[in-house]
Amino acid sequence: MELDDIIAIDMEPPRPRGIPVQDAPRILVCDDDRAIRDLVAWQMRDAGYDVVLARHAAEAFDRMKEYQFSLVVMDGQMPGMDGTEAVKRIKGDRYLSQIPVLMLTARTAHDHVLAALQNGADDYMAKPVHATELLRRVQKLLAR
Repeated sequence: MELDDIIAIDMEPPRPRGIPVQDAPRILVCDDDRAIRDLVAWQMRDAGYDVVLARHAAEAFDRMKEYQFSLVVMDGQMPGMDGTEAVKRIKGDRYLSQIPVLMLTARTAHDHVLAALQNGADDYMAKPVHATELLRRVQKLLAR
């Protein structure tokens, strides 16, 4: 069985007991890799969060005009504007700057990590990520 057979785009898993979706923190997941985007979304929805997806930074900014977010999970490498530049724009915007941003990227070189953090990323995780660690970091950022 292939990953695409298991995870469909915008798949809605059963809502776990606990947080009703209207009261759940809303998370924007921005990644150009459909499998990663859907997997992260499934993990966040399974934990009770409301999730909105974007395939690239421009789409993420469109979503930020439509919704209020409690957190953004941003890929570092995407076509067009990369994640570091997107974070810089988010943190430079007076309406968006308070939203925590978790960079989730394959870029692990020290200069990439440093650039993301210097441009305002609140946390940085290298792919592949462990679901439990991702969830704990999301919880920690949302608790701020």
